Amino acid sequence: MVVCLTGFMGCGKSSIGRELGILLDWDFVDLDEAIVDKAGMPISQIFADQGEEGFRRSEVAQLRFLLENSTNPIYHDRDNMVIALGGGTIMQPEAQALVDEHALCIYLKASFDTLFHNLAGQADHRPMLSSPNGLKARIEELMAEREDTYESTADIVIDTDGLSPREAAEVIAEALEGYEKATGIPIRY
Repeated sequence: MVVCLTGFMGCGKSSIGRELGILLDWDFVDLDEAIVDKAGMPISQIFADQGEEGFRRSEVAQLRFLLENSTNPIYHDRDNMVIALGGGTIMQPEAQALVDEHALCIYLKASFDTLFHNLAGQADHRPMLSSPNGLKARIEELMAEREDTYESTADIVIDTDGLSPREAAEVIAEALEGYEKATGIPIRY
């Protein structure tokens, strides 16, 4: 099974995903890191050179590679993998279709206060946070655009407020077991 973690920047997708991979003994891939590795430059440079549209094309291409390429020698256990998506990945219809077809999607939901706290001081490293109106306004704007899609795309929603990455991973593992019992779809192969 492939589990894709979605949610807003700063909700903990990468740190929780790493912990979940360790807990389940599954491979973990951070989609943003995979894009940076392939491009050989930071995301801020990809945005500067290619704009958001170019970055989104790279994002979908890398996601497709991870989800559809069963002969990828980098990942030894293709059937069991956790992928931390970028905050805007699931907003693209093509990415939504890929996740719907190939993965179980988990929305890591965090409050505005948690997101603001986690993202303070990161606008230089996160191009989507840049705004003349300030960080609070930008988070509110993006959340208004994205929250319905996060909710509607998710198979499972996990509230991460107040949880450490390990605690959130444990909650997800329990939710996956419940999903397996409810659907009959095995989570471990």
